[in-house]
Amino acid sequence: MRDPVYRVYPDQPLVLYSGNQFQGSGGTPGNQLEAGSAVFYRISGTSTWSQIPMQVHGTSGNNQYFRGVIPAGTGAPGQVLEYYFRSPYSDNDLTYIHASDPSWYATTLSEGTARANPFRVTIQPPPLPANPSPPDWRDITIYQIFTDRFHD
Repeated sequence: MRDPVYRVYPDQPLVLYSGNQFQGSGGTPGNQLEAGSAVFYRISGTSTWSQIPMQVHGTSGNNQYFRGVIPAGTGAPGQVLEYYFRSPYSDNDLTYIHASDPSWYATTLSEGTARANPFRVTIQPPPLPANPSPPDWRDITIYQIFTDRFHD
C-alpha cells in the first residue's frame, strides 16, 4: 500500500506500508521483525538502491503493519521510482515483497528476483494552483481613459 495512492509528486514524501498476519489461527502467521525490515528504492535506470527502515505502524486484529517513508525530492517529474520490501521474521525465512504485475504483489526468498520485479510508480509534475494569483497590478502601467472628457 502507498500514500498517496494515485499521483506521486516530487515535492511530497511517499509513504509505503506492508502488513501480515502475525498471530491467530488460519493463514500463515509470521512474526515480522522491525530490525531489518526495509524498503529499497531507486530511480529506474540507475544502479544504486537506497534503503529506508520500516517501523511498526500498528496492529489490527491478527495483522501487524509496517511503514517506511521515501523522502520528498527523490525523483523528478517523468522519472519512474522503483521499490521493493525486505521482511525478516523470527519464525519464517527472510522474505522479499515485489510486483508480480502492475496491480499485484508476490513474495520471494531471492533478493535478485525482487530487484528484477520491483513496484513502479511514475513521478508526476506538481499540480497547478487551483486559483493562481493574477499579476500584481502595482507593477504595471495602467491607462485610464475617461470617455466623458471627449464629449462635445
